[in-house]
Amino acid sequence: MKILQIIFSLSSGGAERFVVDLSNELSKNNDVTLLTLKDDKVDVENRNFYKFDLSPRVKYMNLGLGDGPNHPSYPFKIYNAIKALSPDVVHFHGEQIIMYCYYACLRLGKKIKFVQTIHTDLFHGYTSKFYKLAYKTLALRDKLRWAALSTTNFNQLKKEYPNAKSCCIFNGRAPMTQTVKFADVKKEISALKDNADTKVILHVARCSPPKKPETAYQQF
Repeated sequence: MKILQIIFSLSSGGAERFVVDLSNELSKNNDVTLLTLKDDKVDVENRNFYKFDLSPRVKYMNLGLGDGPNHPSYPFKIYNAIKALSPDVVHFHGEQIIMYCYYACLRLGKKIKFVQTIHTDLFHGYTSKFYKLAYKTLALRDKLRWAALSTTNFNQLKKEYPNAKSCCIFNGRAPMTQTVKFADVKKEISALKDNADTKVILHVARCSPPKKPETAYQQF
Protein backbone atom coordinates (compact mmCIF):
# COMPACT_ATOMS: atom_id res chain seq x y z
CA MET A 1 0.00 0.00 0.00
CA LYS A 2 1.19 3.52 -0.80
CA ILE A 3 0.74 5.84 2.18
CA LEU A 4 1.38 9.59 2.21
CA GLN A 5 1.78 11.41 5.52
CA ILE A 6 1.40 15.22 5.43
CA ILE A 7 2.37 17.67 8.18
CA PHE A 8 3.57 21.27 8.28
CA SER A 9 7.09 20.46 9.53
CA LEU A 10 9.08 18.03 11.69
CA SER A 11 9.64 20.48 14.54
CA SER A 12 9.84 19.36 18.18
CA GLY A 13 6.18 18.71 18.89
CA GLY A 14 4.00 15.79 19.86
CA ALA A 15 2.21 15.50 16.52
CA GLU A 16 5.56 15.63 14.71
CA ARG A 17 7.00 12.88 16.91
CA PHE A 18 3.86 10.84 16.30
CA VAL A 19 4.14 11.21 12.51
CA VAL A 20 7.76 10.08 12.48
CA ASP A 21 7.06 7.03 14.65
CA LEU A 22 3.96 6.14 12.66
CA SER A 23 5.77 6.49 9.34
CA ASN A 24 8.66 4.34 10.53
CA GLU A 25 6.32 1.59 11.69
CA LEU A 26 4.13 1.65 8.57
CA SER A 27 7.18 1.58 6.30
CA LYS A 28 7.98 -1.96 7.45
CA ASN A 29 5.21 -3.29 5.22
CA ASN A 30 4.17 -0.34 3.06
CA ASP A 31 5.51 2.27 0.67
CA VAL A 32 5.52 5.41 2.86
CA THR A 33 6.26 9.01 1.91
CA LEU A 34 6.33 11.88 4.41
CA LEU A 35 5.58 15.30 2.92
CA THR A 36 6.24 18.45 4.94
CA LEU A 37 4.67 21.68 3.74
CA LYS A 38 6.69 24.54 5.29
CA ASP A 39 10.03 25.31 3.67
CA ASP A 40 12.58 23.23 5.61
CA LYS A 41 15.45 25.48 4.51
CA VAL A 42 14.02 28.20 6.77
CA ASP A 43 14.47 27.83 10.55
CA VAL A 44 16.39 24.67 9.67
CA GLU A 45 17.23 23.42 13.16
CA ASN A 46 13.64 23.63 14.36
CA ARG A 47 11.78 22.44 11.26
CA ASN A 48 14.06 19.43 10.80
CA PHE A 49 14.17 18.48 14.48
CA TYR A 50 12.79 14.96 13.93
CA LYS A 51 13.81 14.54 10.30
CA PHE A 52 16.86 12.46 11.10
CA ASP A 53 14.81 10.03 13.19
CA LEU A 54 13.03 8.91 10.04
CA SER A 55 13.78 5.39 8.86
CA PRO A 56 15.70 5.14 5.56
CA ARG A 57 12.65 3.27 4.30
CA VAL A 58 10.54 6.44 4.49
CA LYS A 59 10.76 8.81 1.53
CA TYR A 60 10.99 12.42 2.68
CA MET A 61 9.69 15.33 0.60
CA ASN A 62 9.32 19.05 1.28
CA LEU A 63 6.94 21.31 -0.63
CA GLY A 64 8.75 24.52 0.38
CA LEU A 65 5.66 26.59 1.20
CA GLY A 66 6.08 29.95 2.92
CA ASP A 67 4.71 31.10 6.26
CA GLY A 68 1.77 33.35 6.90
CA PRO A 69 -1.77 33.18 5.57
CA ASN A 70 -2.81 30.34 3.32
CA HIS A 71 -1.65 31.57 -0.10
CA PRO A 72 -4.19 30.90 -2.88
CA SER A 73 -1.69 28.72 -4.72
CA TYR A 74 -0.93 26.40 -1.79
CA PRO A 75 -4.00 24.10 -2.07
CA PHE A 76 -3.26 23.60 -5.78
CA LYS A 77 0.41 22.78 -5.10
CA ILE A 78 -0.62 20.21 -2.52
CA TYR A 79 -3.22 18.79 -4.88
CA ASN A 80 -0.63 18.44 -7.65
CA ALA A 81 1.86 16.77 -5.29
CA ILE A 82 -0.72 14.24 -4.10
CA LYS A 83 -1.92 13.53 -7.61
CA ALA A 84 1.65 12.97 -8.82
CA LEU A 85 2.44 10.57 -5.96
CA SER A 86 -0.86 8.72 -6.44
CA PRO A 87 -1.07 7.19 -2.94
CA ASP A 88 -3.76 4.83 -1.69
CA VAL A 89 -4.07 6.72 1.60
CA VAL A 90 -3.29 10.31 2.58
CA HIS A 91 -2.96 10.90 6.31
CA PHE A 92 -2.61 14.52 7.42
CA HIS A 93 -1.88 16.06 10.80
CA GLY A 94 -2.49 19.42 12.49
CA GLU A 95 -5.75 21.24 13.09
CA GLN A 96 -5.07 23.98 10.49
CA ILE A 97 -3.95 21.63 7.73
CA ILE A 98 -7.48 20.93 6.49
CA MET A 99 -7.47 24.40 4.87
CA TYR A 100 -4.42 23.40 2.83
CA CYS A 101 -5.68 19.92 1.91
CA TYR A 102 -9.38 20.67 1.39
CA TYR A 103 -9.11 21.08 -2.38
CA ALA A 104 -7.21 17.79 -2.77
CA CYS A 105 -9.85 15.97 -0.69
CA LEU A 106 -12.61 17.51 -2.78
CA ARG A 107 -11.04 16.52 -6.09
CA LEU A 108 -9.43 13.19 -5.19
CA GLY A 109 -11.52 11.97 -2.24
CA LYS A 110 -13.29 9.25 -4.21
CA LYS A 111 -10.05 7.74 -5.52
CA ILE A 112 -7.86 8.20 -2.44
CA LYS A 113 -8.67 7.69 1.24
CA PHE A 114 -8.02 10.90 3.18
CA VAL A 115 -7.66 10.67 6.97
CA GLN A 116 -7.36 13.55 9.44
CA THR A 117 -5.94 12.68 12.86
CA ILE A 118 -7.28 14.45 15.95
CA HIS A 119 -4.13 15.01 18.02
CA THR A 120 -5.61 17.16 20.80
CA ASP A 121 -8.92 17.98 22.41
CA LEU A 122 -11.49 18.25 19.62
CA PHE A 123 -12.49 21.74 20.73
CA HIS A 124 -8.94 23.07 20.35
CA GLY A 125 -9.15 23.76 16.63
CA TYR A 126 -11.22 20.92 15.17
CA THR A 127 -14.65 22.55 15.48
CA SER A 128 -13.98 25.71 13.47
CA LYS A 129 -16.25 26.89 10.67
CA PHE A 130 -13.86 25.32 8.17
CA TYR A 131 -14.16 21.93 9.87
CA LYS A 132 -17.94 22.28 9.85
CA LEU A 133 -17.68 22.91 6.11
CA ALA A 134 -15.36 19.91 5.67
CA TYR A 135 -17.83 17.73 7.55
CA LYS A 136 -20.75 18.72 5.32
CA THR A 137 -18.93 18.72 1.99
CA LEU A 138 -16.28 16.01 2.47
CA ALA A 139 -17.00 13.68 5.39
CA LEU A 140 -20.68 13.18 4.56
CA ARG A 141 -19.68 12.39 0.97
CA ASP A 142 -17.11 9.81 2.10
CA LYS A 143 -14.17 11.98 1.00
CA LEU A 144 -12.68 12.47 4.47
CA ARG A 145 -12.31 10.26 7.53
CA TRP A 146 -11.16 11.01 11.07
CA ALA A 147 -8.98 9.11 13.53
CA ALA A 148 -8.94 10.00 17.23
CA LEU A 149 -6.08 9.04 19.54
CA SER A 150 -8.02 8.56 22.78
CA THR A 151 -11.44 7.41 23.93
CA THR A 152 -12.28 10.92 25.15
CA ASN A 153 -11.44 12.51 21.82
CA PHE A 154 -13.30 9.79 19.93
CA ASN A 155 -16.46 10.34 22.00
CA GLN A 156 -16.21 14.09 21.34
CA LEU A 157 -15.73 13.39 17.65
CA LYS A 158 -18.77 11.12 17.38
CA LYS A 159 -20.93 13.67 19.20
CA GLU A 160 -19.78 16.61 17.06
CA TYR A 161 -19.62 14.77 13.72
CA PRO A 162 -21.96 11.78 14.21
CA ASN A 163 -22.18 10.63 10.59
CA ALA A 164 -18.51 10.87 9.63
CA LYS A 165 -16.45 7.73 9.18
CA SER A 166 -14.11 7.67 12.16
CA CYS A 167 -12.18 5.37 14.44
CA CYS A 168 -10.13 5.43 17.63
CA ILE A 169 -6.49 4.35 17.47
CA PHE A 170 -4.76 4.67 20.83
CA ASN A 171 -1.59 6.74 20.69
CA GLY A 172 1.52 4.77 21.58
CA ARG A 173 5.21 4.45 20.85
CA ALA A 174 7.63 1.55 20.59
CA PRO A 175 9.25 0.67 23.96
CA MET A 176 12.34 2.69 24.80
CA THR A 177 15.63 0.85 24.32
CA GLN A 178 19.21 1.56 25.35
CA THR A 179 21.40 3.34 22.81
CA VAL A 180 25.12 2.81 22.26
CA LYS A 181 25.70 5.88 24.47
CA PHE A 182 23.93 4.41 27.50
CA ALA A 183 27.08 3.24 29.26
CA ASP A 184 28.85 6.57 28.64
CA VAL A 185 25.94 8.54 30.08
CA LYS A 186 25.68 6.26 33.10
CA LYS A 187 29.41 6.71 33.75
CA GLU A 188 29.18 10.50 33.49
CA ILE A 189 26.23 10.70 35.89
CA SER A 190 27.97 8.37 38.34
CA ALA A 191 30.95 10.73 38.33
CA LEU A 192 28.71 13.50 39.69
CA LYS A 193 27.77 11.49 42.78
CA ASP A 194 29.48 11.72 46.16
CA ASN A 195 28.26 8.21 46.96
CA ALA A 196 25.86 5.56 45.64
CA ASP A 197 22.87 7.24 47.36
CA THR A 198 23.44 10.70 45.85
CA LYS A 199 20.50 11.87 43.78
CA VAL A 200 21.32 13.53 40.45
CA ILE A 201 18.61 15.77 39.02
CA LEU A 202 18.71 16.28 35.26
CA HIS A 203 16.76 19.13 33.68
CA VAL A 204 16.34 18.93 29.90
CA ALA A 205 15.47 22.12 28.02
CA ARG A 206 15.64 23.25 24.44
CA CYS A 207 17.99 26.03 23.42
CA SER A 208 16.02 28.68 21.55
CA PRO A 209 15.45 32.45 21.80
CA PRO A 210 12.41 32.24 24.14
CA LYS A 211 14.58 30.35 26.64
CA LYS A 212 17.22 33.13 26.74
CA PRO A 213 16.22 36.08 28.99
CA GLU A 214 18.16 38.62 26.97
CA THR A 215 16.21 37.81 23.79
CA ALA A 216 12.86 36.63 25.14
CA TYR A 217 11.00 39.89 24.55
CA GLN A 218 12.46 40.47 21.10
CA GLN A 219 9.69 38.20 19.85
CA PHE A 220 7.10 40.96 20.49
